[in-house]
Amino acid sequence: GKATMQNLNNRLASYLEKVRALEEANMKLESRILKWHQQRGPSSKKDYSQYEENITHLQEQIVDGKMTNAQIILLIDNARMAVDDFNLKYENEHSFKKDLEIEVEGLRRTLDNLTIVTTDLEQEVEGMRKELILMKKRHEQVRLPRNTC
Repeated sequence: GKATMQNLNNRLASYLEKVRALEEANMKLESRILKWHQQRGPSSKKDYSQYEENITHLQEQIVDGKMTNAQIILLIDNARMAVDDFNLKYENEHSFKKDLEIEVEGLRRTLDNLTIVTTDLEQEVEGMRKELILMKKRHEQVRLPRNTC
């Protein structure tokens, strides 16, 4: 995460510094070559192939450095987008979890209330059964004396 991004940023800074140093060295070499040409004049017919090879090599290093930098920048951008995406997903999931916790707590309260209501109703039913039994006994007691008459 953060350490990887820091590492990539440090590497990018290092590559950019190398490119800057190579560009500076290239400019110095070009300046020295120009001075040398001016001092020697057009009559000099020396072999410049070694300088040209050095210049070509430095130019290739510059191009390679720029390509590497572009690739690193792309990797950094992709990593940042991935981090942003994961952060968004985390926030969404976290919010969803909070909502579910609230809903579960509400359902627990509802269950507790239903348990209390059920217990109350069971007690009420039991009381009604006892009352019914008493009423039947009274009814039987009232009926029996009439039949005996």
